Amino acid sequence: MDKNIAVIGCGYWGKNQVRNFAELGALHTIRNSSPVVLSQFAAIYPDAKRETSYERILANSGIKGWVCKCGVTLKFDRNNKAQCPDCGKMYQQMSREHIILCQGGKE
Repeated sequence: MDKNIAVIGCGYWGKNQVRNFAELGALHTIRNSSPVVLSQFAAIYPDAKRETSYERILANSGIKGWVCKCGVTLKFDRNNKAQCPDCGKMYQQMSREHIILCQGGKE
């Protein structure tokens, strides 16, 4: 399996997403706002890249998909916008393959 998935946020549910994608061999990058938290994940998942910036994840051509820490299915409205009901993050669907984070919620 290609390592091309980024997990956004490593809190309560995010750490489970990180573990699952690592076990599948698909984990590319772990994103969290805290460098301290990222350093803790470095010891467990040394092959995964670590990032604090959403922008660098979106610009990384090696990442083909990413997961909100909540793992909740997003329902997009007619304007191609969705809000995660768990964390409050807003997403904008740009095309079938590309969804971007518009604004942060709780982390």
